[in-house]
Amino acid sequence: MDKLPESEQLPEIDNYIMDKEELFSGLREGLKLMKPGETVTFLFPSQKAYGYYGDTNRIGTNVPLVCK
Repeated sequence: MDKLPESEQLPEIDNYIMDKEELFSGLREGLKLMKPGETVTFLFPSQKAYGYYGDTNRIGTNVPLVCK
């Protein structure tokens, strides 16, 4: 899989308060299942990410989302 250009990558997060951040539901649920120090790749169906219609910008209609 191709990596996003540096300008489009999400910033690394050191600390956050779960359920207080503006994360889509699938990512919030996945992060809760992780163990400290664990590295995972999530594959979210559109309904757990940005919905059927995407974000009307970079994420198309009914497109699954991969987060590493």
